[in-house]
Amino acid sequence: MANQTDKHRCKHGFIILLLFFAIASNSIAAFAQLAYAPNVQGKQDIVSSTGDNGNAFTGIDINALIGANRFYDAGYSGSRVIQANIEGGLIWSGHSTLEHVSHDEVGTGGLGADTDHATSVGQILGGRETGLFPGNHYEQGIAGGATLWSGAIATADYGQGGFEITDASTASVYSALLKGGVNGQTADVFNSSWTYSDSVGNNTIAMGVDGLLYQTGKVGVAAVGNDGSAAVSGLAAGYNSIAVGSLGSELDPTPYNQPSYFSSHSPNDYYNPVDGSVIPGVRSKVDISAPGESLTLAIQTPAGETGNSWHYSYLSGTSFSAPFVAAGASLVVDAGKDMYASDAKAVDGRVVKAVLLNGADKTQFWDNGQQLDNGVVTTYQSLDLTTGAGRLNLNKTYNQYADKPHGGQAGTTDVIGKDCLTDGDCDQGFVAPVGWDFGWANEGGQNLYFLDNQIASGATLTTTLDWYADVSPGLEADFSGAHYNHLSQLDLLVFQFDPITRTIMDTVAQSISIYNQVEHLSFILPTTGYYGLEVINAGDLYNFSDATGEFYGLAWFIALPEPSTPELLLLGLASMVIRRRQSS
Repeated sequence: MANQTDKHRCKHGFIILLLFFAIASNSIAAFAQLAYAPNVQGKQDIVSSTGDNGNAFTGIDINALIGANRFYDAGYSGSRVIQANIEGGLIWSGHSTLEHVSHDEVGTGGLGADTDHATSVGQILGGRETGLFPGNHYEQGIAGGATLWSGAIATADYGQGGFEITDASTASVYSALLKGGVNGQTADVFNSSWTYSDSVGNNTIAMGVDGLLYQTGKVGVAAVGNDGSAAVSGLAAGYNSIAVGSLGSELDPTPYNQPSYFSSHSPNDYYNPVDGSVIPGVRSKVDISAPGESLTLAIQTPAGETGNSWHYSYLSGTSFSAPFVAAGASLVVDAGKDMYASDAKAVDGRVVKAVLLNGADKTQFWDNGQQLDNGVVTTYQSLDLTTGAGRLNLNKTYNQYADKPHGGQAGTTDVIGKDCLTDGDCDQGFVAPVGWDFGWANEGGQNLYFLDNQIASGATLTTTLDWYADVSPGLEADFSGAHYNHLSQLDLLVFQFDPITRTIMDTVAQSISIYNQVEHLSFILPTTGYYGLEVINAGDLYNFSDATGEFYGLAWFIALPEPSTPELLLLGLASMVIRRRQSS
C-alpha cells in the first residue's frame, strides 16, 4: 500500500497531514471489460479477484460472504434509505452500475470532480444491475436499492488520492446532507473513506461531524486508515462514527478472517477537554472490520478510451472496507423503517451500531483482553485492537434485529414500558435471549434485563453496548464553535439470577473500559442457569451541560455450541417477554 499526502487547510493554519487512500493491489491499468467477463458464479454481486484480467470475476461473492442475502431474501435492498458517500470527489454516474446517483453536493469552494476512488466506493454502497448488458456484470452493491447521494469536499487535488480541504468545504457538505437535506429529505447513513493524520479526534472537523451525528441520530461510517503501523486516524478517531478496519486474504481457508497488514489499529489517545491533557493509548477505536483486499470495483473509463462505461480495477484498502459496513447499516435501516415504522428509535445510529457489532464473527486470533478477574470474565479494553468486534456478518445482524427472525419466534425489539427518566424504575423485566434496545441510563443508575429462559453451559453469550458523545457541531457553514458537552462512562455486566425472586446472585462477566463508547462481551457461559444483562451509568468523564444520563443502544444474542445452531436454540424457547415503557 502507499500513503498519499493531503494538505488540509483549516482556520488554525496550513497543516501537512497524511491521507490514507487505497490503491490497486495490482496495476491500476489492469482494466476488465465486464461485457466479456465469464459469469462463473451465476451472480452479479461484488467479487474478489486474485490477479490480472485472466483471474477477474472468479473470486468470492462478497455480498454472500458478509450475509447480505439474509436481508435480500426478506425483501430488503435499501429501498427506504438514502445513503451518502462523502469524500474528496464525486461518484462518476457515467458508470453503468451508478447511473442512479441522484444528487451531488459540492462543498464551499470545492472542485466537485468525479474520481475513480469515489466511484469504486459508490459501487460497494449501491451499485445496480441497470447498465449495459444487465446480468452479465458483477456490479450489485450491498444496498443496491438505496437512493445514493455523493458529496465532494476537496478544494484542491494533488493526485494519487491526496487533496486539500477547508473547514468550510467539509462542514457545508456534511451539514447539507445530514441536516439541511435535499427536497425535504436527509441522508440516513453516510460513508467517509478518507482520513488524515490526527489520531486523537479533537479537531474541528471530527467534532463537527460527531456533533451532527449526535444531533440527528444518523449512522456515520469512517475508514480507520491504511497505516498499519499507526493508530486509527481522521473521523474514525472521533467518537460517534463506526470505525472500520480491513480484512484479508480471500485465499485463506476462512476468507477474510484476519486483519490486513495495512489496516490502522488501536490503541488511540484520549483527549480530556476539562484540562486539555492527553492520556496515551487508552481507547479502542476499531469498531468492526470487513473485506478490504483484492476487490473488483468500478472505475471511470480510462483516458483515451470511448464506447463503454463498465471498466473495473482490483483494489485494496480500508477505503473499501468502510462502505461494506455503511451499506450493511443501510440494510438495517431499511428493515427498521418497515418492521418498526412507528418506532423511530429502531433506526437510531446507536441501535444500528449495536446490532452490527453484536452480529460480527470473531476473526482469527480475536482478543478483546477478556480475562478472569476474581472469577469474573473481565475486559478493560472492550474490543479487539485491530478488528474491533470482528468481521461484518449481516445474517447474524438480521437475526438479532428483526422482529420475528426465527420462524415466527419473537426476540425482544426495544423495551417499551417504565419511564426511567421520571420514576427511576429501570428494571426492564424479562426479555428474550436475543434482541436489542434503545435505552436511557440515569447517571449513577442501572438497567436490568433478565433473559427469560434457562441457558445451558457451553452456550456463547455476545452482547454490545454503545452510546454517543454529546458534541455541539458549531456553525453548519464551517463547524466554528464546535465543542464537547458531555461524555458518560457506561459499563456492561452479565449476571446470574434467581428466576423466582429475580435476585441477582453473581456477576459473571463485565466490560468496564473507561475511555470508549462501546462495551462488548463474547464468552462461553460457565454453568447452566438464568442470566441477565446490566447497563450501569458509572458517571461522567466530563459534563459541561448538566446532563443527567445517557441514551444507548444495546444488543444481545445466545448461541449454542456446535453442532446446534442459534436458530434451533431460539425456536425451542418459550416467549415470556414483559414489555415496559421506556423514554425515547
